[in-house]
Amino acid sequence: SVITYRDNSVIAEGCPIFYDTARYMLVDKGSFWLSETPDVPSKGFGANYSRNATWGLFRHKPSGKIFYYINTHLDHKSQEARIEGIRLVVDKIREFGDIPAILMGDLNATPSSETISSTKVDFDDAHDVATISDEGATYHNYGKEPDRERIDYILREADSDRFFTVSLRSFSSLRSEEVEGMDEEAFAALFAGEIDRICAATDARPLYLIMQSSRDRAICERVNALAAHKGYILPALTAPEILGVLSRTSLVIAMRLHLLIYGAAAGKPLLGVSYDKKVDSMLSYMGYEPPVRVSALREGRLSDRAIELYGKDIPCDRIENLKSLAKADAKAAAEMGK
Repeated sequence: SVITYRDNSVIAEGCPIFYDTARYMLVDKGSFWLSETPDVPSKGFGANYSRNATWGLFRHKPSGKIFYYINTHLDHKSQEARIEGIRLVVDKIREFGDIPAILMGDLNATPSSETISSTKVDFDDAHDVATISDEGATYHNYGKEPDRERIDYILREADSDRFFTVSLRSFSSLRSEEVEGMDEEAFAALFAGEIDRICAATDARPLYLIMQSSRDRAICERVNALAAHKGYILPALTAPEILGVLSRTSLVIAMRLHLLIYGAAAGKPLLGVSYDKKVDSMLSYMGYEPPVRVSALREGRLSDRAIELYGKDIPCDRIENLKSLAKADAKAAAEMGK
């Protein structure tokens, strides 16, 4: 087995990994703590106890394939500790590189929680993708609460080419001339239909990025509810996390200008949905195709463009041009600040 105890107490907890030595060979192992100082035993992010993760690099003897296996236990009291803890675990797994990884553990969070939603870019829930699965509590309080939602998971690393990113703007912020008489429900239904067409044609799932959480979440939730192909609504992310998400996607569809800028920085094909001339101007400035205007949204108008762009390589000269523009803009901003 592989195990590191979380502290030096007499009844210290660990996150062990047991394996069949006849089938698997341990190549390397390690551990880290879910805190601001992960390399030393520590407690962080407001957790009640020290929490850690154990990892092993294994070789499957019959096939020769290698993979990482990680076991962790998130805090049972602090939501912040769970969210920050799982982010740290996922970031550590990304550092492992291209070797496949399996993450398991008692995550003390339900499937719809922000903690679990934040893993969806990098991992598939084995419960959801298994040919045969069931429902029920993984912790039932010793039989007293059999109908509780599950809080324990086995997550396998997701394929990198199965997602596209969507950013929507709150309906109330759109001008009346742009929506041309549509109410919010009609707009959400139209957009959900376009999402379904894109999913059906590309076999990809949408990731809804909330750029202004207090304003945009409701429309994203409504579109996702109306669409037959369900996506994931991600929590508020930092700039590095947004770029990390975009690295795993094959298309960016955005109303929010900031996500279009992030998408350009990540070298992804962009499809703007314009409600304002600033979106048009930015895409034109960077050399991208004109956006689809909100007022021009019709069945097939957005999805046809998206399907055409999905996974399309961005020419190297376009990337170099964007870098040049970014440097010029930074220089101009520095001059203005003098």
